[in-house]
Amino acid sequence: MGVMAAAASAAGSDALVERGELKITQQEFSDFFEVAIPADARAEILQDETRLRRTLAEYYVLRQLDVEATEAGVDRDPVFVKQLNRQRSEMLARFYLAELARKRNPDLAKLAKERYIDKKASFAVPAEVDASHVLIAINDERDEKAALARAQEVLAKARKGEAFDKLAEEYSDDPSAKSNKGDLGFFQAERMVKPFADAAFALKNKGDLSEPVKSQFGYHVIRLNERKPGRQKSFEEVQAQIEEQIGTELSKTYIEEELNRVRGYDVKINDEALKAFQKQEAQAK
Repeated sequence: MGVMAAAASAAGSDALVERGELKITQQEFSDFFEVAIPADARAEILQDETRLRRTLAEYYVLRQLDVEATEAGVDRDPVFVKQLNRQRSEMLARFYLAELARKRNPDLAKLAKERYIDKKASFAVPAEVDASHVLIAINDERDEKAALARAQEVLAKARKGEAFDKLAEEYSDDPSAKSNKGDLGFFQAERMVKPFADAAFALKNKGDLSEPVKSQFGYHVIRLNERKPGRQKSFEEVQAQIEEQIGTELSKTYIEEELNRVRGYDVKINDEALKAFQKQEAQAK
């Protein structure tokens, strides 16, 4: 009986899957879901029945192998026990440190507001433009003078009213022009090389055309399609983001402080026992 068939047989109870002695209850799967699935992925999985069923099926496989391994006595294998103890210590220590950090309970809202005021400029949204261009490359077959003349030809045709997208398809040496017809979409100034960005952002009105502008790629004729002015994000827009960032930073700081506290304990090492261990392990190898 497949996993989904087994799940169907459990209808009417709180069991999601039953097979022999193995029963996966809603609570068990919920616990697994909480600790194994990243928080930002849970909502997506819960809204997608196919993914939810696949997650349940994968958990069933894990649990079934757990049952079989236990029946085979693998849980009593000395190597497994050693690894389990080590992992338990690591997990317990990490959980303990996280809990100590959480109990510090800083006022994240207050700290976030202070950071927002101090670094307000970093929460500004830069201006963007949507522009199209025709690129005339300078290459072995076309020197700079010929490239400029061809760019001026394109500009003259555009000023006479020829469709800019058609000109881009016909003239542009930008490989993407065949698919985007020269339209680069919205971009911030920092995304483009400076001569191009300066010329594009200097255009004021929809449909404005630039004079040919030279960049490392050749000559560009640029058409402005639309502008989006820059704006300052409000504190409310970014509060959650800042609080999460500060919380992560403080948690790391607190954890490091706790680690240093324990590292600072006055611990005496038994040198003779350590040498005996060293010798014993070297001989065992």
